[in-house]
Amino acid sequence: MSLEIKIVNATIDIFREKGVKFTMDDLANRLGVSKRTLYENIDSKETLLNLLVDEVFDSVTEKGKEVINDDSIGDLEKLKRVLTILPTSYDTIDYTKIHEVKKFYPKIYEKIIYRLDLTWEQTDELVKKCINEGLIKKVNIYLMKSILTGSMRILLEDNKLREEKIDYSETMKNIVDIMFDGLAIK
Repeated sequence: MSLEIKIVNATIDIFREKGVKFTMDDLANRLGVSKRTLYENIDSKETLLNLLVDEVFDSVTEKGKEVINDDSIGDLEKLKRVLTILPTSYDTIDYTKIHEVKKFYPKIYEKIIYRLDLTWEQTDELVKKCINEGLIKKVNIYLMKSILTGSMRILLEDNKLREEKIDYSETMKNIVDIMFDGLAIK
């Protein structure tokens, strides 16, 4: 495993414990390396958070491709799974702390929102396919996307998940279930 991946994994662990208030000292100690070694690989905390965002969203995109290419499941189930994907390699991220990113690292948060909006290309095609197959009602895909991304944004920005001890993954599944009960042709 490369040092960069070890750094990302350690960052996830520390983020889960401390949110964005972790220090590079915390990270160096967790990795058992000097701060100098850490800075030779990652020049700043902001660079590290950017890397983490890219790794997480790349993982989601990759997992989405795997689901879409899985011939053992039907298209409607594929759509449900794609809409609720969380990155497998990074499933321990505490999504209830993402609101801190918006406060302390607004550019990183903008990148999260940008990547959230960007990951819809493969999903759009799957929605169109499900509509054409008569599996879901004909809907405005932009509106469907807006409802889901709006829900995701609210969950990421709001501290209620943490206060209420609500699991982000389970919440997204519930949102998709609510949406599909209204979309699925019975």
